[in-house]
Amino acid sequence: PDIESLKLYASKVEHILQNTDGVTTVSNDFGVDSEKIVVRIDQGEANLLGITSQDIAGSFLIGFQGYTISRLKAPDRQIDIVIRLMKGQRGTLADVKAMKFISKITGKHHRLDEFAKLSLETQTSKISRYNQRRTITVNANLKGRLASEVLKDIQLPISKIKMDEGYD
Repeated sequence: PDIESLKLYASKVEHILQNTDGVTTVSNDFGVDSEKIVVRIDQGEANLLGITSQDIAGSFLIGFQGYTISRLKAPDRQIDIVIRLMKGQRGTLADVKAMKFISKITGKHHRLDEFAKLSLETQTSKISRYNQRRTITVNANLKGRLASEVLKDIQLPISKIKMDEGYD
C-alpha cells in the first residue's frame, strides 16, 4: 500500500471517530510529516567548476554533523572540539543554497546553487509495518462509553469507506 492512500483512508476513519459520541481524542501512528532538503547535483557543472563529489559530501558532513578536530583535556574528562556550521548557517533552504565550495581549478568560491538544484520536500516521519506491509493504526480515547458501544457505532460507517484492492 502506498503511504498517501493509507493516510487518506486513515483520515476518513479518524473523521468517523471524531464524530462519535464518547470519543475524546483521535490519533494515528504515522506522526507528523517532516521536511527535508533535497539536493540534486549537476555533476557536469560541478566538475567544470573544479568541485568534486567528495568535496561536496565532505562539506555537508562537516557542516551539518560536525567533525571532531581535537580534544580538550579537563581534569575529569575529555571535551571534543567540533567544527560545523553555526545554526544560523544551516537552518533554512536559503542557508544551504548559500554554502560555498572552493574550486580546485581556480581557487574561487562557488555557491551550491551554482551547480545544484535544491528543493524542500515533505517526507513521512514514520512508516509502520505488519507482516512486511505498510500499515497505519488509528487510535481513540474514550470517555463515558465502553469500547464495545463505540465499536458498534463505527463499524457500519467504516465498512462503507471505499478502498482500493490491497487495503483492508
